[in-house]
Amino acid sequence: MNIEPRILDGSLWLLAAIASGGIGFFVSRLYFKLRFKGLLTEGVIIGCEQKSADFMPYYFPKVQFQAPDKIIIFTATAGSNKPAPIGCRVKVLYLASNPIEADIKSTCRIPFMAMFMFLWMIASIGMALIYYTGYAGLTTIQNQ
Repeated sequence: MNIEPRILDGSLWLLAAIASGGIGFFVSRLYFKLRFKGLLTEGVIIGCEQKSADFMPYYFPKVQFQAPDKIIIFTATAGSNKPAPIGCRVKVLYLASNPIEADIKSTCRIPFMAMFMFLWMIASIGMALIYYTGYAGLTTIQNQ
């Protein structure tokens, strides 16, 4: 394989790695903020917000909790196929500087999409290295 296609293909894989790493970071940023800087309090489920995905309804709990200066209502980031029981008490993590950024403690885990994007980033970096070092074109060179 000539040097120009190797550089081009390696650069495209490197761009894919940068893009997927950025998306993974963006998706997981709220998780890391809440995990390391969040305050723990108790909230109450006051309803559910219904959204459709793959032609199936998903219910995301609406939670109310008392911040130091006001009452906050937010919609959780994780949903289920059944509505959460209204009145159920849950633990809430929130940021003191911005209480609107809150989530139910049990759903504060690294989102699946973020983990997938980080794995894709690592695979893309590996592919870029393969192309940059020239291993991707060895079979085509040997067959000529």
